[in-house]
Amino acid sequence: MCTLGNRQEKGAPGGATNTPGGWTRGVHLMPETNDSDAQGVGDVDEAVAEPTVRELLLTRIDEHCRLLGLELDQVAKACEQLAPERARSTRNAITMASVMVDEIRLRAHARPLHEPEP
Repeated sequence: MCTLGNRQEKGAPGGATNTPGGWTRGVHLMPETNDSDAQGVGDVDEAVAEPTVRELLLTRIDEHCRLLGLELDQVAKACEQLAPERARSTRNAITMASVMVDEIRLRAHARPLHEPEP
């Protein structure tokens, strides 16, 4: 509680109270220059690294490979329901396709031997 003259008012958490002029006492609403954890305040030298074209393309390839894997799972389920007696042969083909998708993803991430590590 805050004492104002002869009155006591119940204050807000953190000791903030409303004053007649509409100002809030006890809590700063705007970040000050010494608030290091405030958004936008910090070292000016900190640059947000933009992703490279290569990184963006690799992310896109990863997403497509993930979606292809999900589609292959759906195909396997549909083949099981359609022809349970031939499900083993379809599972083999789907497994080979899944391995090929993984190989595509791995080869896309590989760097040429003559290129230095980042």
